[in-house]
Amino acid sequence: MNHPDPFTAAEQAIRSGNIQKACELLQANLSDARNFVKTRITLAELYLRQRRYDQARKLLSEVISRTPEQVHAHTLLAYAARNQGDTSIAAKHLEQASNIKSASQNELKFISGEFMALGAYRAAVQVIKKIDPMDAQCFYHLGLAYFKLGEIGKALPIYRKLFSSISDSATIARELSLVAAAFREYKTAVEAFSRYIDLIQPTATDFLKFADLQLMNRNISESEKHLAKAFDIGENSAQARLLQARLSRLKGDYSKSLSEAKNVVKELPESGTAWKIVSELIEPTEIDANLISQLKRAISSPAMGDQDKEEAQFALSELYTKLEKYELAYKEMCAANQIKLRALHEQGIRYDRQKTESLFNKIRQAYADSALLQSSTDPHSPVFIVGMPRSGTTVINRIVEMSGRLQCIGESEAIPYIHSQLQLRFGGGSEEFAKNLTAKDWNQLAADYLHQADDRGLEIADKMPSNFLYVGMILSMFPHARIVQLRKNPFDVCMSIFAKPFPEGHNYACDVNDLAHYYFQANRLMDFWSQKFRDQVFDINFDQFLESPNRIGKQLFSFLGYEWSAEYLAPPKKASHAFTFSELQVRKPIDKSEAEKWKPFFKVAFDLSAAINSEALESPDRQ
Repeated sequence: MNHPDPFTAAEQAIRSGNIQKACELLQANLSDARNFVKTRITLAELYLRQRRYDQARKLLSEVISRTPEQVHAHTLLAYAARNQGDTSIAAKHLEQASNIKSASQNELKFISGEFMALGAYRAAVQVIKKIDPMDAQCFYHLGLAYFKLGEIGKALPIYRKLFSSISDSATIARELSLVAAAFREYKTAVEAFSRYIDLIQPTATDFLKFADLQLMNRNISESEKHLAKAFDIGENSAQARLLQARLSRLKGDYSKSLSEAKNVVKELPESGTAWKIVSELIEPTEIDANLISQLKRAISSPAMGDQDKEEAQFALSELYTKLEKYELAYKEMCAANQIKLRALHEQGIRYDRQKTESLFNKIRQAYADSALLQSSTDPHSPVFIVGMPRSGTTVINRIVEMSGRLQCIGESEAIPYIHSQLQLRFGGGSEEFAKNLTAKDWNQLAADYLHQADDRGLEIADKMPSNFLYVGMILSMFPHARIVQLRKNPFDVCMSIFAKPFPEGHNYACDVNDLAHYYFQANRLMDFWSQKFRDQVFDINFDQFLESPNRIGKQLFSFLGYEWSAEYLAPPKKASHAFTFSELQVRKPIDKSEAEKWKPFFKVAFDLSAAINSEALESPDRQ
């Protein structure tokens, strides 16, 4: 009677549910030299099912020692190592497996999945790019990896495609919402989260998240509606009341917002956002030693995370500023910026002077001879209000909005998004695409922008400050566009930026030397646009505007082609929902004393002054 070979017998044992017997059969066959690899890999797979990771790793190491190109052995060993928390060994074997030329498409899919499980997102991207064709799981992993790497411009189109083809996936809907929100594409974020809500049984936490997204989408009434739903089904957290404080503040009810924020810090002293609201809305006469001590204790508490600590130290700086203790205020600003700088460095993000200068040079070179470039035939003439952050764009936008002649869409991410997609499409450095696009291409980009900006008939006013980087692209999309560039003295701009928690995209903002360098580089680029497109670019020196708002306002409106009225300088009768750091300023009358705000810091911010003076010497054309 013939006995079945050990592999067939083991397979029969597995089918009958007797894995232990299968292991014993294979263990007895380990001495079979002819089946050295097969026996060990099959037995290792069974050990992995039993979570006997050490025994599996021993067998797989023996296989790799004899056959280093055995992809399956590397991937199984990596899986075992990851499950034991030995991430460096896991990554090592995955990298070796991914570089073996004989790796099959299925093996590459497994490797990319393991890299994702390790959080090695850059490595996962490299492996996924080798897979052709990609299935839905690979495509999802690619989008998730880009999201985790902070490459939102690459992640967003992937999630959009997944969402359109797999519309019944709650996971994809929720993650598209997160990705879109990270890119400040809040309309998409709200649409995706709305679908997520439809696909699940929403909890109070879900409604709270939806309320927060609606707030970021500048839809106050919808935010209040979903916050009320959260409260109705039992939500009573400090985070919910903090959202209520933010809503009150945006509606202009500052006393209510301050009261709510004060209650939040009593219950949740580690909330940096709550402290930020308190510091900005409290009157100097209300600031006492007890409040300062309470905030200092919160900052020193291990319960406060780095992001909250950063906001809290900026809040403490604001309190000291209101008390006119400028040296202490600047000290806290520096501490807050050091937290942000350390977080950026941990993510591998550093401001690079040479890269910045190279980028700006490439932009100038791409549009130096614009006559050689094609452009669209789009008849629209949107207005773009641009400049360094904190240079006065919000105030100028308010004046333009008061005229009622334009649809003001705030700080739209539409132009940066279009730019990032062009770079993905054509590769290469900044603006390499400009010479390759036809009039038809530019027309389509213009249509895409108007769609993303939610065009409602009136000409659009977009006040995203960083659009000064894309003026050449904008004028190729909209040859009749009107560009308003804001300038302001370097100390005030840099000091104002240094005093606020700017997001990761502003990696120059938390070091005084980087900040001064970027300021002068940015102004050199704006000089180029002014000289290159004299009829379409209007420069405003905001310091001069504060001295003579009516005169410069009249000049601005002449450039825009509208009739001027001094009434546009008055603060809006209805509280506007401004969503920038200038929110409080935009609701006040225009006052030239605003130009004096940062003067006291001249006596304490010596390092910033020195950095500005050093950069000014290298850029004598900009003061």
